[in-house]
Amino acid sequence: MPSYRCLTSATRNRGNPSHLARLLQQQGAQVTGVDLSAALIDLARQKEQRRPLGVQYRVDDAQHLSTMAAQSVDACVSNLALMDIPDLVAVVEAVKRVLIPGGSFTFSVTHPCFQAPGAFWNRSEDQEMTRVILKYFDEGEWRSTNPAGVRGRVGAHHRTLTTYVNTLVRAGFALDQMSEPRARGPLAQVKPEYAVVPPFLVMRWLNEISV
Repeated sequence: MPSYRCLTSATRNRGNPSHLARLLQQQGAQVTGVDLSAALIDLARQKEQRRPLGVQYRVDDAQHLSTMAAQSVDACVSNLALMDIPDLVAVVEAVKRVLIPGGSFTFSVTHPCFQAPGAFWNRSEDQEMTRVILKYFDEGEWRSTNPAGVRGRVGAHHRTLTTYVNTLVRAGFALDQMSEPRARGPLAQVKPEYAVVPPFLVMRWLNEISV
């Protein structure tokens, strides 16, 4: 990977506040990691002090990115964060501002078609699993009925796939690639439902158009 300037948000990943930022830095990027949580940024900085890689960390709101200059990064990466942020339009506008022309915006979210309000799993008598979607078009904040799960504890902001795509298109982004990862191997054994429908959606957009 050639050296390039990369902004990551959020810095967290299943309790590891710097995993993605450090991974990208090791692959040759010059990474700045941002998160709204000062506590998580402190943890990331402590890890950087213990094992220096050159990652810079800042407390910032992805809806503003006020600590970042215009056209200051080549790529923005967001890992499972957009569905936790209230204002998608503000995030996209902020990313648009800090990206260079032709820069990329890659993000992953819980799949909006299957992680939706009221959705649940149904297991038939022959043990076939199906995902039942009741309120896909009901956008807004919601909580899962599973109190032990992340979405049951902290909730999320549900948006349709149309909303994600149209928001980026209107901001002048062009879709480059997308992926709906399917569980295989050991993960499929532990989470067989993830081999039925994709739990995540990954998209890569290019900052191509001035609006």
